[in-house]
Amino acid sequence: MDISVKKNSETDYVSDVFTGSRTEGPERNLDQCSVSANGEWLAAANDQGVLYCFDVKTGRRLNVSTEKIESLSRLTVTNDGHYVYTTEFNSALKRWDTRQNVTKELSSIRGQAHAFLLSSDGQRIAVGGNHHDVAVYDTATGKRLAYFQTEASDFYVTNVWLLGNRLLFTTDAGVLKDGFLKR
Repeated sequence: MDISVKKNSETDYVSDVFTGSRTEGPERNLDQCSVSANGEWLAAANDQGVLYCFDVKTGRRLNVSTEKIESLSRLTVTNDGHYVYTTEFNSALKRWDTRQNVTKELSSIRGQAHAFLLSSDGQRIAVGGNHHDVAVYDTATGKRLAYFQTEASDFYVTNVWLLGNRLLFTTDAGVLKDGFLKR
């Protein structure tokens, strides 16, 4: 089953793109969603801060978070659907374990996240924000592994990409930065 997010007059829901049949979707309006890099998992959040994780092939809802996310900024999901990482307006970096239904605060980020990407191996997460900076965190511990801040102060980091030690990011001023992380 391929799934899509639909909107009707009352709420958003997840449905099979071919048949239109509904699956178990968010009970309130959808705020954000993210698909894993391998295309197998969909993480979604409703406007009340409740997180959901779905198997894309079947449309089956894996879990619904018991803890609400306060003022969600960004979210991303691992390739096995086990973890959903989030940032919040209060600058918290959190990890929701979809199997145990436990949320843990891993770290604090600087400013507001505008770009949020999990590395292909799932071991690091890159966060770009409104302070013209990019930070890389360890997904297990939340430890900040690398930090880069540009000299310009009038833009947001809009996209970030991390593969191995290569880091690329773009800004809303149309700038593309390409570099390598030193270990």
